[in-house]
Amino acid sequence: MLEMGVVMKRLFLLVVLFTLTVPAGAEYMAGDHELFLMPTAYTMPKGASYFSDYEVVILNYTYAVTSRTHVGVFSFFPINKEVLETTSIGIKQNYYSSEQTSCALWTAIIPKSKVFNLGNVVSLGKKNKSIHIAASAVYFANEDATFDSAENFKNRKWSFTYTMGYRRDMSEKTSLLVEYSYISASEEDADILCVGPRFRTKKIAWDIAAARPIFTNDDPSLIVFPILKATIVF
Repeated sequence: MLEMGVVMKRLFLLVVLFTLTVPAGAEYMAGDHELFLMPTAYTMPKGASYFSDYEVVILNYTYAVTSRTHVGVFSFFPINKEVLETTSIGIKQNYYSSEQTSCALWTAIIPKSKVFNLGNVVSLGKKNKSIHIAASAVYFANEDATFDSAENFKNRKWSFTYTMGYRRDMSEKTSLLVEYSYISASEEDADILCVGPRFRTKKIAWDIAAARPIFTNDDPSLIVFPILKATIVF
């Protein structure tokens, strides 16, 4: 049975993997770089940055080094020193962009936990009506692993995440977002569906999602749990 703590841990893992950086694109408004948890292949201009706050607990800061290369830092709110061990660093690189299609690769690392991630996202359509498809692989090292030779990766564990998302703008300042993620892990699979609105201006976006597992939910009492996110661009 999946307990709520397990669901929230997997939700956090999705956020770590998907919300670190963004690639190149056209005019940018707050929130264009992602849906709820997954990235899109849209961009901030060079020199811009954004700050996102999930549930007043999870923090993400990303800076556009160029219009195609972004660097981000992600962590829980630093209530103690142990929390800082969850800090991750990510880089994302846009490698293709056209009027209807954009693609990007990302990589991230949590140094203390020895977790690595590599993923790709493709965005299809225009921003106001778009489909987004992402896939990533995550490497979990054992506690004693070092990274000075390939031999030390023998005791690895892998997790694969597949995500699809949809955005439809209902008005100039309101969008409907739908996102589904499936995690295939060595121990146990998991999934999550997120649906809800985004309210935005050019510099600020507010996301409110109802989220729940669909195929891997063993808790009959669970209806949905909320995801609240604020993003500011500066």
